[in-house]
Amino acid sequence: MTPICATIAGIVLQLFGGGYLVFQSWRTSRDLSRHPETVTFGELAPTIDTLTRELRRQFREQMIGFVFVVVGSGLQLYAVAAA
Repeated sequence: MTPICATIAGIVLQLFGGGYLVFQSWRTSRDLSRHPETVTFGELAPTIDTLTRELRRQFREQMIGFVFVVVGSGLQLYAVAAA
């Protein structure tokens, strides 16, 4: 892989990873806004369970997005070293 191709691939992966993180953050925000702002005692356990699932999913999605950003950065560093 030539340094120019590695740089372009790294930038594309970083842009994809950043866009993916923004999209997933928006989706989580939308999903969390469906929950009531005030919770009664009887609704507390199901609400905490739902929030826990949402947060777990969001952390997993963030990890995927950051992997793309890290791989893209690694490809750019490879291109700089190879040039």
